[in-house]
Amino acid sequence: MIAWKKVLAGGAILIQVSGFPAVRAESPNADSWRAAQAVDSMSDKTVKMAIANSDRGDRVAIYRANDGSVWMNFSLSDQDPSTLANKGFLFRIDKHAPHDTESNKGLEKLGIAAYDWTPRWINTRIWHGKESDGRSSALDELMNGQMLTIRYYKFIGGWGETSFRLTDARQAIATTLDISETPSAEDVASAKAKKERTARDRAYMQKCQDEFRATKDLGAYRGCLALRPD
Repeated sequence: MIAWKKVLAGGAILIQVSGFPAVRAESPNADSWRAAQAVDSMSDKTVKMAIANSDRGDRVAIYRANDGSVWMNFSLSDQDPSTLANKGFLFRIDKHAPHDTESNKGLEKLGIAAYDWTPRWINTRIWHGKESDGRSSALDELMNGQMLTIRYYKFIGGWGETSFRLTDARQAIATTLDISETPSAEDVASAKAKKERTARDRAYMQKCQDEFRATKDLGAYRGCLALRPD
């Protein structure tokens, strides 16, 4: 499980990520993203994150977990007494389709860590972290968008919204994740080929399943699966 703890200390943020003891990272101003880096004095491990504040003081951070996956942390302003319901949150970049983080909760049942909640913050995975398999739409939109809007659900009922300008987000996120600001042509081609292969496999599997539903012939179904093209 991803660990993330945050308290204010003299205008800075103390953050614990992935089991690291709390480390100090300077709190950024609203309207800008920055790549923050801190070294834990007890382990000498480096924690890197891209952080931004909204105008009202809410915070969002992007960071890479120990397994290489990339997560988003959303936390309420320290001036906001509200608490978050365990329902995830919606986030939308510009006019793209919204992303619903509550769907990541179900992955826990499959043994995939993708969501973590406390009454004051929510962590959610937004990318598997492998360039050769392509970047997620969420990461691509964050790095190329103008405005991030988050709709969160309150524990007492109802919801609230907060927005983050994506000024400097591309550079800060690229620096934090140690990736290029734009994916290489080779990675784009590799990801496209894998997506096309996955689409072909799914279409073939659907064909076999449709034939089995029509004929109820288990032997033919097994034969269809065995003949799946490479």
